[in-house]
Formats: sequence, C-alpha cells, structure tokens
Amino acid sequence: MDAFQRGNFWQSVGGTDYHTLVNAMLLDPITINISANDGLAIPASLFGSCGALGIVNINTLDSIIVSKLASIGVDTSQFPVFLLYNLVMSVGQPTNLNKCCVLGFHGAAGTPIQTYSPIDPLTGTNVAPVKGGNGFTYHLQELAFFSWFYGVPSIAVNNWFSDNNTFTTDAGPVCK
Repeated sequence: MDAFQRGNFWQSVGGTDYHTLVNAMLLDPITINISANDGLAIPASLFGSCGALGIVNINTLDSIIVSKLASIGVDTSQFPVFLLYNLVMSVGQPTNLNKCCVLGFHGAAGTPIQTYSPIDPLTGTNVAPVKGGNGFTYHLQELAFFSWFYGVPSIAVNNWFSDNNTFTTDAGPVCK
C-alpha cells in the first residue's frame, strides 16, 4: 500500500519522507451466497482466465456488506476494505452486461457512521508470478494509478498510469 501510494503521487511526495502507513488487520475470508436473480457467473473458458467471473448487483452486495460489518468485529474506528476475487458489480440486473462492471466503491452506513469499501483491482496484463520468501507464489494484479482515472499528465512515478506501466495513457473522457 505504501509503495503503491508513493508511486501514485510521486510528483508530490518523491524525495520526501512522506508515507502512507496503515495499521492493517487481516480477517478470515467470508463467503456470501447470492441468489440467481442478483448474481451471474461467467465461466472461465469464455475469457481464458483461471476462474469464473462473478457479477453481482451492487445494491445486493452493499446490503450484505453493511449487515456483516459488526458481526466480523469491525467498528467505526476502522475503515474495512473488502478485497473481491474475480467479482465485479452491476448497476441493476447482472444479466444486462451493458450495466456492468463496477470494480469497486466506498460507502457509509449506520449511526455512528461506518465507512467501508469493496474493491477489485484492475488488471491490464498478467504480471509474472512472484515467489515469496514463504514459498507461496503470488499472482499480482496491475493497479491503475490516480492519473489513469483523472487524465494527463500523469502525476505518478515516471509519468506512468499503472504500477506495471501497461496502461500507457489515461482512461479517456467520461462517458455521457
């Protein structure tokens, strides 16, 4: 997180001792069940990927997350980030692919306010697997920098638009 954010805003923090330090706590994965009306699974064979792609109605996922926060030990002094695996969200019916694919959002609910964010990292290319010192092989995903969303010129390290530099320009103009 720290290295990504330093690279992301390099023009502002390069050469300084600024860091984004997070007191991270990793909780056990949670499994949720989505009804056929609110979700869709697209087989891996359609995209040549390593797993099926799930599409879930964004409002259904938001409701489930809000209901789970307290039960998994999260309180308002924390900002939980839910990392989604091969899951994107739709605005409305997941079978309408014209209303797909939200990759993440942030929300707030309750009194006092609890903030949270489910996210799915962007992948531009398959980054070469990295074998860790613990013997585990990590399959990294490429993440878009701030400037990919907000346009040129990039303010990131080396004027890049993503952390592996395969997004060579910004995302383009906003759709209307």
